[in-house]
Amino acid sequence: MKEYTLNTKFNFGKHKSETLKQVVDFDYNYIEWCLIYHREFVISNEALNEIKDSKPEITISELAEFAKELKKKNEYPIDFHNNHIWASLVIKKAFADKVL
Repeated sequence: MKEYTLNTKFNFGKHKSETLKQVVDFDYNYIEWCLIYHREFVISNEALNEIKDSKPEITISELAEFAKELKKKNEYPIDFHNNHIWASLVIKKAFADKVL
């Protein structure tokens, strides 16, 4: 699984060919959405720390943080063909683990 750094360009979606840094600067909600709903979207810890340091007003929801950790642990198979299935599994697991 590829981890996004601030200079990584999106290869999908409405911000295709823009860097993570560019998107963070003007559409952070999209980053949050990707963390939850896109099963292969993971931000490196280094990039996440840089975002938090440069933009302290930005927070990541508990659900997005939980989804990020599940993806990094490879707790669910990566071969899901549907991002909505991935999202529903993340939400189910979050409730089961009492994260939410």
